[in-house]
Amino acid sequence: MSDIDLDKILSTPQEVPHSVEVVLRKLEIAEMGRAKRDMAGRLHVILNSVNKALCRMRLASAVEEEDDDLITQSQHLEEKRRRGQQLVTIQAFLQSSLDKENELSVVLQWLRNMSEWHSAISCSKCFRIGPKCFSN
Repeated sequence: MSDIDLDKILSTPQEVPHSVEVVLRKLEIAEMGRAKRDMAGRLHVILNSVNKALCRMRLASAVEEEDDDLITQSQHLEEKRRRGQQLVTIQAFLQSSLDKENELSVVLQWLRNMSEWHSAISCSKCFRIGPKCFSN
């Protein structure tokens, strides 16, 4: 047997440095933001495609039923207006969620900085020796 037991080393959890954790968190936040923006763009494209297909279907239906042409077109316009409003509402919701996520990440980073600052202050007080420690 050797002095180094590889199985024992691999089985014990390794501690990740704080700076690496911070970088990983920032990468995760950035990746989530990009994914949300990408999904919002894809959703916009999908909703536009569905709306266009629905328009074509309704127009084809209106051509087949000449007697109901005016009714179908007015329903079509109302449906198109309603879908447009829903699309705007969905886009506003997605944008607000992205804004909230950004604001919360800024607040979280500030809290982490303040925590580090407070822990640094408390550690510096612990290392003081002599009458200076009690002067405050």
